[in-house]
This record gives sequence, structure tokens and C-alpha cells, in this order.
Amino acid sequence: MNSSLIVGLGNPGEKYQNTRHNIGFKVLDAFFKKFDESTKNAFRLNKKINGKIAIISKQEKIHLLKPFSFMNLSGAPVAATMNYFDINIKKIIVIHDDIDLPFGQIRLSKNSGSGGHNGIKSIIEHLGTKDFLRLRIGVSTEISRRNIPTEKFVLGNFSAEENIVLTKIIISACDCLEHYLENGPEKAMNKFNQKGSA
Repeated sequence: MNSSLIVGLGNPGEKYQNTRHNIGFKVLDAFFKKFDESTKNAFRLNKKINGKIAIISKQEKIHLLKPFSFMNLSGAPVAATMNYFDINIKKIIVIHDDIDLPFGQIRLSKNSGSGGHNGIKSIIEHLGTKDFLRLRIGVSTEISRRNIPTEKFVLGNFSAEENIVLTKIIISACDCLEHYLENGPEKAMNKFNQKGSA
């Protein structure tokens, strides 16, 4: 059976649970629950890869990874997971926050630079290529466009107003992932990159 890998980026620990930088973890949790409500298959720490892994099965086995390193060290767990489960780079997609996209907008992209995102930068360094698929979720707001350091903004919690629509954004991201798995990246890009904000 072929295997796919979906990586959600974030920082481990309760302190970071509701920060903008952890949107990848939130989407991954929702995607897992969409297909498997059992605790038996829930995310478990695999010390060999330094990441929390859950597995779901559709037409193929799909590994869901939350790196257990901090964001700027995400590359090592991703590379270790790919090697451990023998997953081809063409079968990997990484979910992450993007401060260059308006809040709620989602974009599938491939073969682009890190855009200053430390998690993506680390993955590119460890994989030796930027040619992998990404699901970028916009977090930019009027606040982020003020004179606030990027790191401080992405490590801040979602505002009350943002939390109201966050569920809708996460559902849209999960729909995009499912479409990608069933129809491939090009069709998913054509459908979801034209939809604009969630």
C-alpha cells in the first residue's frame, strides 16, 4: 500500500496551543477526527522520529505528523518520518500559517521558498529541496500589518473575533486536504486557490 504524509506545523506544549503559529496542529487534529474518532489510533509520540503520529486509511495509508520539536527545528522530524515510513517526497504535504496571506485564505503551493517561515526553512534544509506541497493558511490581519515583530504576532493567540470564524477556516482546510488526496494536487489547487478567503 502506498503511503502519504500530512505534516501540521506548530510548537508543542499548552503554552502555544492557541497561537497562530499552531494552525497546522489544529487542522491536523480536525482532519483526524473527520475520519477516526477512536482514541486507539490517536496521536502518539514516536521517539524515533521525535514527532506525534496518527494513521488513517482511505484509498491508502495516510500518516499525520506533528513534529515534537519546536517550529524552527521541524525539518528533522519530517525527514525522519519520511525515512522511517519510506514515504516519497511527492506524497508529502505540509500545513502551516502564512503571514503573507489574509486571515482565513488558504492556498496550495509547491516549489516556493520559505517566505521567512522558520518551520518551512528547516524542512527545506533537511530535505535538500523546496519541491514539496504546502497548504498555507493566512493569518495576516490589520494588527500584523502594524509595527509588530512577526515572531511576536505569530506566537500570539487568535483574537476573539478570529476564533469565531476559525472553525470554518479549519473545515475548509480539511476539505482541501481531502480533495488533494482524492484528486491530486493540480485539481485541488484549481478548486481551492480560486475560492479566496474561507
